[in-house]
Amino acid sequence: MDFSDCSCIEDIKLKQELLQSVSVIPNDKLQYHYTSPKGVDGILKNENIELRFTRIDCVNDTTDGSYIIEYYKNICKQLLENKNIDKDYFNSIINVLPFKEFPFIHKAIPPLIIDGVEYKECCISEYVTYIFCFSTLSDSLPMWNYYLKNGQYEGWNLGFSSLKLKEAFHYHPYKRNFLSELIVVEYDDHEKDDILKDFVQALYRYRHKDDTQLSKTKLAISCELFKWRCAFKSKNFSHEKEVRLAIHLPLNEDKTALSPFAKTELRYGSNAGIPKYIFVPLFDKMAICEITVSPLFNGKKQKRLLMQLTNKGYDVKVNHSKIPIRF
Repeated sequence: MDFSDCSCIEDIKLKQELLQSVSVIPNDKLQYHYTSPKGVDGILKNENIELRFTRIDCVNDTTDGSYIIEYYKNICKQLLENKNIDKDYFNSIINVLPFKEFPFIHKAIPPLIIDGVEYKECCISEYVTYIFCFSTLSDSLPMWNYYLKNGQYEGWNLGFSSLKLKEAFHYHPYKRNFLSELIVVEYDDHEKDDILKDFVQALYRYRHKDDTQLSKTKLAISCELFKWRCAFKSKNFSHEKEVRLAIHLPLNEDKTALSPFAKTELRYGSNAGIPKYIFVPLFDKMAICEITVSPLFNGKKQKRLLMQLTNKGYDVKVNHSKIPIRF
């Protein structure tokens, strides 16, 4: 991105925000959640849809959430080697970490009144992120292979409406006791390079300013890294073509558990500590538009699921995988 028309750090930050619009997910597209029969049961067992989110440090990709840290450091080293930045600037920014301070809102007294709802605003800088994964691919053999058990495919994918997901989760300040966003994952190294290199070099202009400007520069980089923290993944996972929901939940004061007010809109186990999973309701049954059955799937299990869907009032299209495999 060209930042030559930006006159200050704030202008650079605002222009960089335009990159988010590049990854806007069309409302008419479906996002496919691949899962096991047990996973489907968990999503559909209650009166409303319930999504199980996994803590970001517990997902299958062991670098998820931290991948961007090393990637950013390598970018800085490349910029230094190519003489795009100087040594002093490099030393100032090389150890910047992803971070953003979020305002979490919850009902309390004395109230903050927004849209007729009474809230107390509580700005908490410590939080934990949970992930729920989709793929843009409706019938993918690499994705089905995750659900190959004892030589037999045992998987489904649920096609969710992008519009319904956005309405429920994408950027709703003052609406929830947690913050959530819908994210398109970026695997391409050239794209990742351009995003970070252009931003860091644009800020480099202000390297000779005072300490306040340097602090603003480091904060801008920190927030930028946070923005892409859940979006940048290794190209080793590019076959997943992932779109993901991320939920940021506040921690309590001693940072040993989730903040109590978070539990008013979701559920998790009563055990002490920070849970591995949280369960979040989605109240619109129209959010699930179709279901696809994996190759060679057991017919009895399929009939049982279809009966479950009918009994719970879901009106969805059921597809069978078209992948031509024999075993």
